[in-house]
Amino acid sequence: MKPSLKPTNLFARLRKWPRWSWAVVLVAAGALCWLWFHKGSHGEGEGATFAARRGLLNITVLEGGSVKAVESQEIKCEVRVGYQGLKILKIVEEG
Repeated sequence: MKPSLKPTNLFARLRKWPRWSWAVVLVAAGALCWLWFHKGSHGEGEGATFAARRGLLNITVLEGGSVKAVESQEIKCEVRVGYQGLKILKIVEEG
């Protein structure tokens, strides 16, 4: 005959265990819980470290893109082609 695992039978068997075995079970369960939760907390703090020191802080930003003026003006030359006697007075640098 197989022993049944009814709750009443299970509790009756567990009551027969000596008291020191309960202490061993509780300590083992606590150790497993501590390891489970403690293992997960180590992954957050790992990473590259650097010793801080006083000095200049050089920051270099390399980024591609384009620049557009907020306000712009368009200047057109209204001189007719082939007009004789016109002189350039000043060349303005770009920008």
